[in-house]
Amino acid sequence: MMMEFQLPRIPMEKKWYVCPHCGKNLLIYNNTANCQGIYVWCRQCKKTIEVKI
Repeated sequence: MMMEFQLPRIPMEKKWYVCPHCGKNLLIYNNTANCQGIYVWCRQCKKTIEVKI
């Protein structure tokens, strides 16, 4: 008889990354994300923001 193994599921939670200057929602990321050195341009305040998760 062969036993089946199930991997534990990581709970995924989606969050908005907001602009630190104006508060506009820029992008969606989940709780397993990890990044540094990614730059995003905010359409509302016209500034470039480095995303650090």
